Amino acid sequence: APADKFYVLKNGFDVDDKGSSNNTTGKISFAFIGTFYQKAKHLFDEFTQAISDLETEHPEWFETVAFDFYGHKPHYFNAGIENTSSIHHHGLISLEEASQQIANAKACMLFLADDTNYSFSTKFYEYVSNKKPVLLFAKPGITSEFITENSIGISLAPGKIKEQLKNVILQAIS
Repeated sequence: APADKFYVLKNGFDVDDKGSSNNTTGKISFAFIGTFYQKAKHLFDEFTQAISDLETEHPEWFETVAFDFYGHKPHYFNAGIENTSSIHHHGLISLEEASQQIANAKACMLFLADDTNYSFSTKFYEYVSNKKPVLLFAKPGITSEFITENSIGISLAPGKIKEQLKNVILQAIS
């Protein structure tokens, strides 16, 4: 068939899956929904060290700020969060509950391994469809450029995660 008869969709979202915010906890949640990739360990290690440091330096921030993970976790996850009080893994949840957690979140996190820094995953589109800022933890690439150019979040590059997380938290609690 002629090429002009086709249109390729990179990925997408179902508008019926959108939740509406009902956050009654008073917590400012940064949510990650989905499978955390094994190959993103270096980003996770820097992220958890940054949170541990910030919890020590500014414990008052974490009376209201939480980092909530839902879905499959890698084998190293639990050891990585041992020295933090604001990072929580809530296990597997239904699609309906995932939609609700996205709706309740202040922003949503996406961690991309170095070889997938071009990815626009299903969760990326679900975050964007809910008008949630995307906190992208990844080396610079197409995805980070898209987020920056469209002002739909922030890219937290390796080596700068603590400094950038500090700014994200300060903005969230202000």
